[in-house]
Amino acid sequence: MSYKIQCKHDMLTGAELTIRIPDSELDEKALNTILSDMPPFILPFHSFSIDGETCFVYRIGIYNKLQHLAGNREPKEYAQLWASVISPLIDCGDWLMQPYSFLLDAQYLYYDQKSREVRYVYIPTIQDVSNHGRLKELAADVSKMISVQDANLENKVLRAIMKNFAPDEFLEMLRSYMLRSDNQMNKHAHPLLQESASDMGDMSFDYGDIMESAPQSDKQQSLMLDELALKPQDDVQFDSRDIIIEIPDKAARKEKVKKSQKVKKSQAEKKQKKNDGLSALLGRKKANLPFASFFMPDNYDASMSNDRQGHMESAPSPLIEAWDSEQMSTNSYYGHAFNTKISGINDDIESDTCGAKLRNIGHAHLPSLINITVDEGELFSIGRFDDAVGRPQSSFEFDKNAKAVNTRHAVIERTHEGYRVVDLSSNAGTFVNGERLPPNTAFMLTQGNRISFGNFGADYIFES
Repeated sequence: MSYKIQCKHDMLTGAELTIRIPDSELDEKALNTILSDMPPFILPFHSFSIDGETCFVYRIGIYNKLQHLAGNREPKEYAQLWASVISPLIDCGDWLMQPYSFLLDAQYLYYDQKSREVRYVYIPTIQDVSNHGRLKELAADVSKMISVQDANLENKVLRAIMKNFAPDEFLEMLRSYMLRSDNQMNKHAHPLLQESASDMGDMSFDYGDIMESAPQSDKQQSLMLDELALKPQDDVQFDSRDIIIEIPDKAARKEKVKKSQKVKKSQAEKKQKKNDGLSALLGRKKANLPFASFFMPDNYDASMSNDRQGHMESAPSPLIEAWDSEQMSTNSYYGHAFNTKISGINDDIESDTCGAKLRNIGHAHLPSLINITVDEGELFSIGRFDDAVGRPQSSFEFDKNAKAVNTRHAVIERTHEGYRVVDLSSNAGTFVNGERLPPNTAFMLTQGNRISFGNFGADYIFES
């Protein structure tokens, strides 16, 4: 089965995807069923016939490409995303659709941020446009896009893909894992609640039953009540002699507070002495950098090039507290990046060796240079550090206080034609030469283009 596919990026109307097939290959029954009841897992489209071909036009500008949202996820979110990719291939029969009439190509998977579901491109044809081999390739590509903190779950996914990939078995494996994930907190709450994950879903606990199996010691009963945070039910009778709740007296509480204050004071004095020694050694004033510990590695070496330091783990460094306070102030935005340096920190080691870069012409305290170190076919993502996640999600991240920048704000793609920037439906927008880009619509960059991420002064000049 042959088809023609074309993608158009229009700065006025947004991005569109057009697919043409011969009229003789059209599955009219499936098409009519879909148009009367559009499935939630495919991109909405309209169709028309011209010159013996049926054209399907998909408005893709309102959806993010899944590959633009690549990154590390929590186990539950990871499993849910995989389920969103696999489920349409099983559920499509309800709309008289065929699983191998989906366009099984990772670059044509889209993500709906409102429903948090993956959407496919579907071509209603009589003959298949894909096959099982393409399905395995799709799964392998998705596994490269997203990763998970749970190595056991990731290994299960990879083994399933390498074997004779079966969507229904794969989905069942994910469902069982999501069930265990849902009940992980309850499962580890107390030894009395150690039950199998499969039995936890609808289980309810009676307070009286738990008390019967609880230890009989007064002290142990007191600890048990404290751990479970259980409240007596109206229909349960208690004997006050059976329960002892120990409340520390006022003097003990005061003594505990005093000890805590002494410890904190001692730690602060040691830290101050260490910082004074470093300041004297380097001949600089101590800088107060509350967020810098997120951004500089413990083994930072100023003699190393920026590219060599790219993927080292971020951790506090004693050298951070000795940098000049005139170069970095406590109310500035500190940049965080894998492949770039931080504005004001050792400007003499800026690297101009990469193929393309963004040079700061806006807010003085933002990173002065962002090196776009990607090969052809790769993506360089730009966002904001998210405290709630606590780990980088983009190739380059502004400080957490840069609220005008989304945690996933934009990407720069490197193609055989050059570099192009895509806004990821950000709240404050991405601007090129003062014009706001339509979301999810690629704009080809040229030397000297001015790019702004949001409206808080993150203004950069593109250099290639």
